[in-house]
Amino acid sequence: MKKTLILISLSILGIFSCKTPEVTTDVDKQFDADVVKIKEYVAKQANASSYKNLESGVYFLLTKTNANGKALAPGYVATFKYELTLLDGTRIDSATVSTFFDNTALLKNAKGFTSSIATNVVGITQGIYLSKEGEEGTFILPSSWAYGTSSTEKIPVNSVMRLDLKVLKYKDEDTQIDEYIAANKLVLKEKTSTGLRYVVTSPSTGNATVSGAATNVNYEGRTLFNDAKFDSGNFSFNLGKGEVIKGFDEGILKMKVGDKARLIMPPSIAYGSTAQGSGKIPAYSILIFDVEVVK
Repeated sequence: MKKTLILISLSILGIFSCKTPEVTTDVDKQFDADVVKIKEYVAKQANASSYKNLESGVYFLLTKTNANGKALAPGYVATFKYELTLLDGTRIDSATVSTFFDNTALLKNAKGFTSSIATNVVGITQGIYLSKEGEEGTFILPSSWAYGTSSTEKIPVNSVMRLDLKVLKYKDEDTQIDEYIAANKLVLKEKTSTGLRYVVTSPSTGNATVSGAATNVNYEGRTLFNDAKFDSGNFSFNLGKGEVIKGFDEGILKMKVGDKARLIMPPSIAYGSTAQGSGKIPAYSILIFDVEVVK
């Protein structure tokens, strides 16, 4: 049973004593009730002894394994099929989904969900992280890992759910960038040792940029996964002095005054594991900058 601890302080004649008794909450009771239902359900399955259980109350069985499959990591894009049903077999939702995973494993950027409420089913995230590329599995989710206290005409409050999951593809950073370049028919001028991709969109005959020089640029920034614009404008900075992210310095140093280019940056030379812009730039995002060196 999950327990909630509260601290009770009593004052008697100036003497303070503190106790930390275990208090059973409604959440604890619901969790225990869910686990009972899950155990009863699993026990009726032909392969019941093969199920594994987690501290979270999730029971799961990988029905198809892939020992050499790629494991999910932050910054990857996962494409998967899922089906959610009640334990009585009532089908709730199913779809093929593609989603970018940051270090919080949120599904908020997912594409393909047939119902918006499915983005709140954290058990889907759990299932994906337990599965390698090419694997399939069945996951029995406590209500808190499914729809919780939300309900619909089909879904009663605090429903235990069955999730059937098939992981189709995990795309790492290089794969995402290479597919983006091919899809947009970009002519890559250079891929540097840091992973920066540099595409000249409008060359000029101006002077080359110089490290340490005051430099002025026009820019527009987007995240690669959902092509969402997060910033644009004009600004000045001292080039090569670490006043901007590494990929921006590196890219502008390859340009001439008057050049226009597209810079594609892996997270290691962008913002890395830190989200920016109140969530506009998730952690581990690949960034795209369209830039013009003004002077």
